[in-house]
Amino acid sequence: MSILSAMLTLFVAIGFTSCQTEPVDPAVLDNNPVTPEVPGAGDASFTVKLNGTSFVADETQAVIDGELMAIGGIKGTAGETVGIAITGSGEGTFTGDDVLFSYQTSDAAENTYNNFNLEGESNGSITITEIDTVNHTISGTFSFTGYYSDTEANMPPIVFTEGQFTDVPYTGDIVQPGDDEYFSVDVNGETQEYGIFGSAVAGGNLSITGSDFNEGINLNIVIGNETQPGTYDISNSISNPPHIIYTVDDVNYTSTGGLLTILSNEDGVITGEFNATVVNGAGDTLILTNGEFSIEY
Repeated sequence: MSILSAMLTLFVAIGFTSCQTEPVDPAVLDNNPVTPEVPGAGDASFTVKLNGTSFVADETQAVIDGELMAIGGIKGTAGETVGIAITGSGEGTFTGDDVLFSYQTSDAAENTYNNFNLEGESNGSITITEIDTVNHTISGTFSFTGYYSDTEANMPPIVFTEGQFTDVPYTGDIVQPGDDEYFSVDVNGETQEYGIFGSAVAGGNLSITGSDFNEGINLNIVIGNETQPGTYDISNSISNPPHIIYTVDDVNYTSTGGLLTILSNEDGVITGEFNATVVNGAGDTLILTNGEFSIEY
């Protein structure tokens, strides 16, 4: 994955890293890339100081999806990234468990710096100063202290100060979830009901996502966006939907099989049920049963 595990699984689900980036300064990028077609106007910027050293992003990313906002900046070609996810929508200040910050030194890095310590205590704040719904851009300021996720490595924390992002183009809309929406599943027999969920259409696929940031959990189901009611085999490849990616404690589990039943898919609402087996890179298995969802898209 190219950014923070659980939070960034959501970004991947909505096509965030593959097709929704805004180059900050195309002159500094290699291979003369073509600027992607994204909403928004003007020049985006994303900067922050890491223990006093400046981080200036070459690309910016943002998504607003119901009660979730996500903003990120990528520096260089190795994938050095600062990512932010917020439980909430609209302008204002967000702190504590409502915001997740993460810093990843490169795409190859196995661990990240996050805004919670060994005891699980969170820190940091972000202020969304402006959401321009006409040009689809978002601006704000932030700061936090990042603790290394591998606690046995005894890495010192990094202090992030003077964080600022301006006119970052975003996809999605500020929409509060409907009262009839839901997303839940039993994982090895334990029920998980997700308080944060969303959906997006990208590349001909519909991705629905349920998250519990406090527990570090994210569940993403990729479905063909025109999938009709019926029962479908869940595949072991994201390129062959339906497919499931389940993330917990920074570890990704991908589906090896299962069944997805679409009960209805009309008027922008998809409802279904699912059971699946998911496996991580070490071969550990989780059993997902009694999964059910009804989500607007």
